[in-house]
Amino acid sequence: MNAFAQEPSAPATPEDRLQWKGFCEIESDPVRRPIYGLIFLFKWRDEDADKLEASCPEGIWFANQTVNNACASVALLNIVNNIPDIDLGDHLQQFKLFTADFTPALRGDAIGNFEFVKSVHNSFARKMDMLNADLQLKNDASSRRKSKAKNADEDNAGFHFIAFVPVQDRVWKLDGLQRQPQDL
Repeated sequence: MNAFAQEPSAPATPEDRLQWKGFCEIESDPVRRPIYGLIFLFKWRDEDADKLEASCPEGIWFANQTVNNACASVALLNIVNNIPDIDLGDHLQQFKLFTADFTPALRGDAIGNFEFVKSVHNSFARKMDMLNADLQLKNDASSRRKSKAKNADEDNAGFHFIAFVPVQDRVWKLDGLQRQPQDL
């Protein structure tokens, strides 16, 4: 008997999205205008900590990525929350105000608990994306139990979205996996 009401490659239903609590990997939509920043997909690697800002600069909204598979949404939030005079809508405007005095890590945690963003993020998901994310979590937990030390294998490195945005007449690299933004 098939455990799914639909094929795993079919779009996730609204009920699937409401019941599932994680973030899914999503594919991008076509480019729309105006462009306020850029998001690039990179093979993940550790950056040189000396290149990072010592603290989050005044006037820059920056969140760390603290939940799996949310790097696209974190990158997008790191851009839109730095655009002066943009209409964010009620949900995002309230979120920006609520997190204004948070550290980047606390902002990342707040994103992970922000149902509005999670719902929009997962609206692009297929049932297969949800199943893959759940399987990845299971595999990660299993391998952590087997080995405390995890080798960083270049072939198994994941991919990661990073935002680049102009703020205060400078270009900033806003990488949610780094502690702070980087002034380029």
